[in-house]
Amino acid sequence: MDVDKLIHDPAKIQAALKDVGGKLYTNTDMDIYFPKQYEAKNFAFISNDVNVMGYYIIVIGDSYGVSLVPGMINLSPDSINTVIIEGDECHKLHFPAKSMVISNTEIVMNNNYLFFIYDVFIARGNMPWFMKLRYQYILDIFKYGQYYTGTKLGHNTNIIHMVLTSIVRDVTNTGRFFRQTLNSRADMDKKFLTVPFRNISYTATNTVTRLIGSYMDDGINSALTDPTERVEVVEALLRE
Repeated sequence: MDVDKLIHDPAKIQAALKDVGGKLYTNTDMDIYFPKQYEAKNFAFISNDVNVMGYYIIVIGDSYGVSLVPGMINLSPDSINTVIIEGDECHKLHFPAKSMVISNTEIVMNNNYLFFIYDVFIARGNMPWFMKLRYQYILDIFKYGQYYTGTKLGHNTNIIHMVLTSIVRDVTNTGRFFRQTLNSRADMDKKFLTVPFRNISYTATNTVTRLIGSYMDDGINSALTDPTERVEVVEALLRE
């Protein structure tokens, strides 16, 4: 699958799905992809059916939409294969026309999922490739958190967005925030990279923090290759 040729068309995906008695069926051939590493993170359990965290991409022809559901969803694929997409091993689930896609649209609420999503996708930087197709997907990663888990993350989205935008970087310069490259809404469709929020070589702004935080090897390398040019408040306080 050529990712660059995919067309964002969530309306087409939604139109292909029909709810019948709490089950979702597709009226056309459909594929769902998610990273194979989900299994190692307990985000996916594969047997006769597939239970997977609701962050996956749905593809019909060249059109796609992305699910952003913080909950385990039971899928009933006709076949399961492993493919390589953007350098990552992914499970490809195929659903022929008129087959059942989701066996139960009632999802069990579990507010622990929000932390797991933060830890895997944001803190550790294991952001799925399809989440990087659109900047808006990163911003909306917790959009449905309250609805599906019953937990509200703060009074507004400002703090959440501050964290999320800090891990999205310019594809040509990881030291530059992607938001700094935006001049219009159309620019949000440009390619970008994501970095681990926990990795201080990307998030620390002074030498002291780089040396005493986690990922010490990365911090030392960062301090040597990208030295700071001014003394920050925390450094001045420690010198007193």
